[in-house]
Amino acid sequence: MADGRLVACEVNGPLQSRENSRLFYAQCGGVPGPMAVKVCLTPRTAQVDPGAARRQFDTLVRVHEVMGQQEELSVPRPYVLVADAGLLGTEWVAGESMTRLLFSWRCSSMKARGLVGRAARWLKRFHECHELPPGRLDVEEKLAFLSTLDGASLGEPFHLALECLRGSARAAGEIALARSWVHGDFTADNLMVAGSRTLGIDIEARYENAVIHDLAPFLNYLELRAFHPSGWRRSGSREGLGRAFLDTYLGCASSRIGVPLAWLRLYLLLQGWTTARGNKAAMRLRFIDLCYSRVTSRLVEALGTV
Repeated sequence: MADGRLVACEVNGPLQSRENSRLFYAQCGGVPGPMAVKVCLTPRTAQVDPGAARRQFDTLVRVHEVMGQQEELSVPRPYVLVADAGLLGTEWVAGESMTRLLFSWRCSSMKARGLVGRAARWLKRFHECHELPPGRLDVEEKLAFLSTLDGASLGEPFHLALECLRGSARAAGEIALARSWVHGDFTADNLMVAGSRTLGIDIEARYENAVIHDLAPFLNYLELRAFHPSGWRRSGSREGLGRAFLDTYLGCASSRIGVPLAWLRLYLLLQGWTTARGNKAAMRLRFIDLCYSRVTSRLVEALGTV
């Protein structure tokens, strides 16, 4: 490495392509061991995104410092940033994504519960590294956004969910909640498992808010993924996996935050529902509507007694 740039590198890939990034495997002089080299892109374009690269690298440095380098629960060690090229390099993690392990046909129910327990322990450690005074869910701001969805042509389940959120907002906003920095996209997709190590990836941590902003998307992900063919094996155990995740993270406190957590989950699902539809073909739209309506209906039922 010279002047913040990589030298004498052998690069392979891309090994993974997303709408906002490309991931490569690299071995470079001056770096101990192989690296994961990520090129950040403006979503759905081929243009590099220097700002995203710098934000992600700075976040990794900050989180790595507090979680530790080789801890069981950590993040990949950051090595290099070449911001003008939208590039950041980190320790290469010789492991697998938690999603792949969790939804593998070889994964038993006991192993699946163990994996979501690891996810909960990682998240708890992440939040403990930046504890803030308790606060309440910002329901008024979220209700203002919901008003923009009133005209959506998504049928009765969607609009029943909107009314449920409005009717239970006061109860959801009354409970004091633990606060910390927020991962920003906490799902099994963004956890790597390497032996005894569990590592978080693609962390934003730019915002501070109630920790349920990380709990809710993980639980929603478990529910929605069960509709995917790779998730069918987990469809009968999704509720048990959700309980195992919450029990590990919250212990006996899970019932106390049940209302705001269910409220936020439902709110995020309605957001995700409108985004997922996009410009999909009719057959795809029917499948999306089926998945989201099933999950939202369960949460509406859970909030109906509030």
